[in-house]
Amino acid sequence: MMSPNGAPDLQTVIDALPGAVVVHAPDGSIIAFNARAPEILGLTPEQFQGRSAIDPLWRAERLDGSLMEQTELPTNVARLTGRTVIDESFWLRVGDAPRRFITGSAAPLQVGAPTPCAVVVTFRDESDRYELVKEIRQQQKVEAIGAFAMGITHDLANMLQVIGGAARALNREVTEGSPTPEARRALDDLTLSIERGTEMSRHLLTFARGTSTAPEVIDAYDEITTIGTMLRRLLPDRMALTLDLVVNAGQLRIYRTEFEQVLLNLVVNARNAIGEVGTITIRCAPLPDQRLQIEVIDDGPGMMAPSASDSPVPSSGNGLGLGIVRRIIDGARGSFVIESGPAGTVCRVVLPVEPRDQSGKSA
Repeated sequence: MMSPNGAPDLQTVIDALPGAVVVHAPDGSIIAFNARAPEILGLTPEQFQGRSAIDPLWRAERLDGSLMEQTELPTNVARLTGRTVIDESFWLRVGDAPRRFITGSAAPLQVGAPTPCAVVVTFRDESDRYELVKEIRQQQKVEAIGAFAMGITHDLANMLQVIGGAARALNREVTEGSPTPEARRALDDLTLSIERGTEMSRHLLTFARGTSTAPEVIDAYDEITTIGTMLRRLLPDRMALTLDLVVNAGQLRIYRTEFEQVLLNLVVNARNAIGEVGTITIRCAPLPDQRLQIEVIDDGPGMMAPSASDSPVPSSGNGLGLGIVRRIIDGARGSFVIESGPAGTVCRVVLPVEPRDQSGKSA
């Protein structure tokens, strides 16, 4: 349609514009819009017609999720101040519909008009773009953390080489002398810890570089027995560590260093939950259907205490490292549960075991 002077009328103009376009009168009421505007907001034209720029239907949130006053929306900033607003982004909830990531611009229809004034508003739904940007930023963050971890792991590997050299020199001194059994055991534990730390740093570097190695097959009984001596040194004098293990319980396909991380984190958390006096038991036994169950049991007041929402929250044991345990066990196709109460905590890990051939060897 044309106005009397031959120029296209307002509705014809906004219908020809791309994107969503809305025109508000000085009092804020919607006086014109194109078909895209109500469509983006999930409304029919009848629901959209006559709405106000300040309307309880619109609930706006800043990018951090905090509530925006409606006077902060681009529409109302332009209408109430006469100032043009370009590409301002915010979250918008329309009624009960899911929130949308909206980028909008608003400008007075007449330059220098008294305020409040009529404004034309354009906006677009960029929810998909927001998710893409968020995913890219998350990937960048992961890459930055990976580079940082790689640097730390490289430095750790260098320090372990220095410590290993000192341990070998100490081993020569002890061997040539008359060491006590306790000194001999302490040196053996030190050597084992260095070897395990070196293996762990090598595994972390391999992961950070994006290369991969196949998990190895380890004997659960042998590994728990070996690391048990090192774990005992993490405990106070009045805290006991007992091993209740079934010989030949099963072999596991898992990275040796990750298996040790699981035991280390569970024992440390149990130690923190107990305090100074108590007992920690590591129990290992086969289950039906080619599975192996490993339990770390303590008699402390409870590693995890239920909150009012029934969600586990840290109690006297701080729960640190349990996320790492869950990640490792999930990666090994196992399960991990915690049962905690005033009488103590049971951390239960179930892992698949490697099938054996007729000779008794792992297939």
